[in-house]
Amino acid sequence: MVKFNLVSAVFLAAISASNAQIDGDVMRIKTSVNGSTDQVRVITRPRDGFARGRDKPKIYEMGDTCNDKNYKGCDCLSDAIDTPSDCCKKDSLNGFHIWEEQMNYRLPVDSEVTVQDKINKNAGCFKRFNGNSPENALMGHWSNNINVYMVQAYAPNQAQRTFGDHMVEFPGQDVIALMWDKSSLDASDQYFAPGGVATYGDVYGGAWRGFEHWDYEGFEISCLCTDPPTSSPTPNPTPPP
Repeated sequence: MVKFNLVSAVFLAAISASNAQIDGDVMRIKTSVNGSTDQVRVITRPRDGFARGRDKPKIYEMGDTCNDKNYKGCDCLSDAIDTPSDCCKKDSLNGFHIWEEQMNYRLPVDSEVTVQDKINKNAGCFKRFNGNSPENALMGHWSNNINVYMVQAYAPNQAQRTFGDHMVEFPGQDVIALMWDKSSLDASDQYFAPGGVATYGDVYGGAWRGFEHWDYEGFEISCLCTDPPTSSPTPNPTPPP
């Protein structure tokens, strides 16, 4: 009996460990839109132990303080966005959303893709709340085996700006680069858009695709609310039908 209990305990501990999410970077994203989109490509590198089916991004809507946030869970995680009918100024994408573009991806040899910001993991707090002096670095050998996500805010009301303040956790991943300039987004669709360039046809070439209103819009990684990450609240249970 003692041997059985010991083996059972070891087995259950192993199962628990395999199902537990591992820590990852946390990014705060502030958006403002009026009839247009705010889009940013977030490029991550998986850590050891990353499991795609388990380690999904977790989204929170921020309140007035770091501890005042509402877990959004799968409300903001979109299914595959891989046809023009899925994206981007669509009622189904009203609000704040994130979706996978490419996972465990390797850029083609000799491709030229520019990111506005490379994130140095040893540099501590990273903030971007103005469009001045982007790094505009070419992605090279460091961009192998990456995960690429599209983050988008959209509101159809053109009469007034809709503001958003969200925190996104990337379990088991390090954020290594951000792409938020409309020209870079357009140019890199050929590599990252799940269904090819046509997927983002209703924002491709548009003047307001990326981030422009720097009086509010911007990003934080490993700063204040995001350093260290606060514990994830338990999602509210879904009421029975």
